[in-house]
Amino acid sequence: MELEHEVRTLKEPRPTSVDVLIRGRHVRVPVECKFTEQEFGTCSRPGLKPEAPRYCDGSYRVQQGRRTRCSLTEQGIRYWEHLPDLFDWAADRDHSPCPFGASYQLVRNVLAATTDIDVATEVPAGHAVVIYDARNPEFLRHGKAKRQWVAATEACRKAGLLRRVTWQRLVAALACVPEFGCLVDVLEAKYGLCPS
Repeated sequence: MELEHEVRTLKEPRPTSVDVLIRGRHVRVPVECKFTEQEFGTCSRPGLKPEAPRYCDGSYRVQQGRRTRCSLTEQGIRYWEHLPDLFDWAADRDHSPCPFGASYQLVRNVLAATTDIDVATEVPAGHAVVIYDARNPEFLRHGKAKRQWVAATEACRKAGLLRRVTWQRLVAALACVPEFGCLVDVLEAKYGLCPS
């Protein structure tokens, strides 16, 4: 298990960093920890000024004089080499809006779990996990984080590729193991997380 692991498999200039990476011989599980955040991270390119060379209007189509549909692909970043294998998003046609943009952080974690540049194959047992606070309204019914989650999971081509658990359920499991008593106490004192 490794904290703040940098993923270097996608040729990103600024590598994806996952909160926790659990790695075994044939499995890789990145874990994203959420407490008070209102959403998952989104693609930053639509937030650039329109005159910026890497600007994207939020659609997956050739624009700004580029040769490829994605500003990130134009930079040599490998997301779209893998996305059609993992999600119902074709790389060879336009999308408006870009399906990857709103699910960016979630999907990058899936890519961290499933891509391996050294072997250039998918890691079959890889999946991504999100731990979130059940009290956070953005992760419930109509919240933004919930909508992002639903969009990503509904597009997944492999069941179980994205998984989630509440901090409350995790704390309840930890509370059953005496060695984790201090951690349970800290989570309750710092975040008000109690077993449920």
